[in-house]
Amino acid sequence: GFIGILFASRDNGTCCAAPVKRRLAGAGMAASMGVLDHVLGDCPMHRRHFLGLSAAGVLTACTAGSPGAMRLAPNSTLVVVRHADRTEDELTARGRARARALVPVLADIPLAAIYAPDIKRNLDTAAPLAAATGLRTTVPRNPSLTRHLVRQSRGRAVIWVGNKGNIRSIWQDLSLPGPAPLEYGELAIIRSDASGAVTVERRDVPAE
Repeated sequence: GFIGILFASRDNGTCCAAPVKRRLAGAGMAASMGVLDHVLGDCPMHRRHFLGLSAAGVLTACTAGSPGAMRLAPNSTLVVVRHADRTEDELTARGRARARALVPVLADIPLAAIYAPDIKRNLDTAAPLAAATGLRTTVPRNPSLTRHLVRQSRGRAVIWVGNKGNIRSIWQDLSLPGPAPLEYGELAIIRSDASGAVTVERRDVPAE
């Protein structure tokens, strides 16, 4: 069936159909392209307004239809944060303070598991949170990290204390909106509600 789309041509007369058609074509949605052709016609110099999904919803729909796309299960929460400030493999004073600050920042999240790579700076960042929650920091051995975290977060909340590279991969694998939390102190809470709709909440982890 056709996915409703909110789309409007700009006042400068540029064609609004082409970018969407390219996205739909890339997702293998030829039928939707045909509907766009029918509805928009030759759209330069016309102003047309259509109700339906928001532009973000269109991207979500395309992602959902992509072969091999990974998504959180309903009622799941995945927290993603980079390790704290460091010099070589040791946390700095700011890094240790930021690691301790993870505890109050996530006080309202009922974490069921803590995951991190087997790297000292990551394990040291997770240590205060592990001590406060009574959880052990687990090092995943699954070759597909994102798939592992999706599976482990099913119906509960887990955290990944990662590095720039693997956080970037998680973001891409899940087709999440906005920039990945790659800088010190940036934290993202990825939630999937009962219907499977995904939202991303961003929080700051202070270093003081």
